[in-house]
Amino acid sequence: MDEQTRQAWYACENHIEVVLDQLVDEEGLAPDLFPFSEEEAEGKAVCRWCGGRPAYRLTVEH
Repeated sequence: MDEQTRQAWYACENHIEVVLDQLVDEEGLAPDLFPFSEEEAEGKAVCRWCGGRPAYRLTVEH
């Protein structure tokens, strides 16, 4: 049975396009895009580009 893993990247409002482009370049897949929720990340998530407070969660299944 194939086990799929879901990788999450986070992006702030200012860097969503940069992070999205980087994710597609690295993974070769278009991600699912969701509004960021503090509850799900328990305060540990930061924007992948600047380290600021995220506004979006991008996920890719492998």
